[in-house]
Parts: sequence; structure tokens; C-alpha cells
Amino acid sequence: MSATLRVPSRSARRALGVAGVLVVATLAIGLLHTPLGRPLLGHLAWLAGCPAARVTAAEVDRLRQTGLASVRGTGRAPARPALGFALDRTVSGDVEAWAVRAGVSCTTRTRGLVSLHCTDVPRGALPGAADGGGAGHAGPETIEDLAFTFGPSGQLVSVDAFSRGVPVQAAAEALASTTSRLGALLGGSSSVQPEGGVTLAEVERTPMLTARRRFRFADYVAIVSVSHLASGIAVREQYLSGG
Repeated sequence: MSATLRVPSRSARRALGVAGVLVVATLAIGLLHTPLGRPLLGHLAWLAGCPAARVTAAEVDRLRQTGLASVRGTGRAPARPALGFALDRTVSGDVEAWAVRAGVSCTTRTRGLVSLHCTDVPRGALPGAADGGGAGHAGPETIEDLAFTFGPSGQLVSVDAFSRGVPVQAAAEALASTTSRLGALLGGSSSVQPEGGVTLAEVERTPMLTARRRFRFADYVAIVSVSHLASGIAVREQYLSGG
């Protein structure tokens, strides 16, 4: 008995490929909210033959919105702090101009959406830092990786600050101070969720554990976390547009 092998058409193969990418990307969005998420996504992006580079900005943005649905809250945020940058108004040219003025080194990456990654950024170089404006959040004096992601229309949709090897006491102060300042801007403790009540002492003695605080609104999410990674204590701040 013989069987005929049917080869999918080019359009069918493309649809299957996109579907596969979307499944992986959906899982990746969940991982983005863990300390290990970004390094994993970095490795996935460089897999040989990976079709992620062919996914459109609109497709990735839809996935971003799907990922946000699991952490989005209700009601509009009274403010949307993002380390001195304006979510949904700032564009890549604005960030590039700031980087030049601040003497910061940045590289552009495109995986559907465009992102700009700046390394070793002095916190004092953030917009408004001198007068305690939008950058008025405590944290490591130097941000190891400051990532900006832009939506399909070029508007800023997320700011992500990540630093490893932070002394425990400095990490504790960063978490407490940033949570307090965000609470003051966003309406006190009613919007903050201390995820499981994990303490900094538990994080210090338990590898791969994270203490996380989240501020959740319909149009804005802020997440501040301290994690115990193999490379030491890491501090991360994520400011996400839900608009």
C-alpha cells in the first residue's frame, strides 16, 4: 500500500511558521515577567533559522497586549512614571537624542518591534534626575541594561531597567524606596501587590527566588523586583503601557 506525501503550499508553510512563532512568543511574554525571561529570549532570537525576525510589528504588539492581560488592573493610572520618559509619547528619536546628550551607548534590535538597549547607564543621567522629576526612583547607581521598546507606530510602550550584582542592602533600599515613591504617585497601597509576601531575607538565602511589587492599572503596569540569580542579586524595574 502506498501513500502520497502532500507538501504544504508556500502560504500554508508560512502560516504554520507564523503560528509556531506566536506560540513560542506567547510563552516568552510570560517569561518576560520572570528574572530569567530576557536572557532566554535573547538566546531564542539567535537560533539558526528562527523565523521570529519575519513576524510583523503588529503581530508582536498583539502578543504584548495578550501578555499584559494577565497583569493588567482596572481603572486608569493617575500618572504613568517611566524613569523620566513618556509612555506612548516618546519615540525612538527622542531616546537616541537623550543617549547622545548623556553620553550613553545604545544599540537597536528589531524582533517585530524595535527596541533600543543602552548599557551602563548612570541613574543620574535619566531625564529629570537632577530635580527628582520622572527619574525619582532609587536603585543601583548604574543601570546595567536599560531597554526601550517601541510600538508599531514608533511610540514608547515599555522601559525596562535591569542590574545584576547589586549588594543586598542596596537592593532592599531600592525595592522599598521605589515602591514607596510609586505608591505616592499612583495612589498609595491600594494598587500595589506584594506577590506572595516574599521577603528580601528569603531572596538573599534562596537561589532563584524573587520578591516583586506590582502596580496594576488598565493603561499602565509597573513591576519592581529583586531576584537571587546565579550571578548575584538583581534589581529590575519594568514600566509598561497598557494603552
